[in-house]
Amino acid sequence: MKFNTRSILEEARAFGYSVQPDNTILLGQVPHVAPKAWLHVLFAPIDNEKILVGLEKQLQMKIPIEYRKFLTTEHNGLSLFSSSIELFGYRKNYNRKSLQFLPFDIVTTNTFERPSDAGGDKFFIGSYNWDGSLIYVNTSSSKIFRCERDDSKPLNSWKDLDDFLAKEISRLSKLYDQLGREIDADQPKIPG
Repeated sequence: MKFNTRSILEEARAFGYSVQPDNTILLGQVPHVAPKAWLHVLFAPIDNEKILVGLEKQLQMKIPIEYRKFLTTEHNGLSLFSSSIELFGYRKNYNRKSLQFLPFDIVTTNTFERPSDAGGDKFFIGSYNWDGSLIYVNTSSSKIFRCERDDSKPLNSWKDLDDFLAKEISRLSKLYDQLGREIDADQPKIPG
């Protein structure tokens, strides 16, 4: 993630910061959302090649190089602006009693919840909470697209993952105040 993009997220450190035992970073406590909610959750990167090999086996497809690099050198997923955007990653377990923060599972949307018209060149990496729309990488171009939950026809596009993160973090940061509260709860959190 580029420095200026990361610095926007780091502004939330002013109202809360925590590093979990697995090095997941929590930025900006937002008790107006829920007592233990955070504005941003930056999941610790995957540090084991065996995990990626296992993921690809479950997915029955290769993780695109750009996203693989993101998962291993930057973050094993993200939850930004009180879950307005989720980028998926490797989920170790589904234990609801665990206090560990875990990303949404990248396997689920690429297998069980994959839009029926999605060809093999689409690798789903995230979603928008506002409407459930999905975010995917076109594996032949590395371009990022947003589509409906049940139709892979592109609604928006970005040149790559860095471009997507830079533009969406900048756009969403304008929809929240300095304490992580939505300025207008009725304003859509999806790109226009």
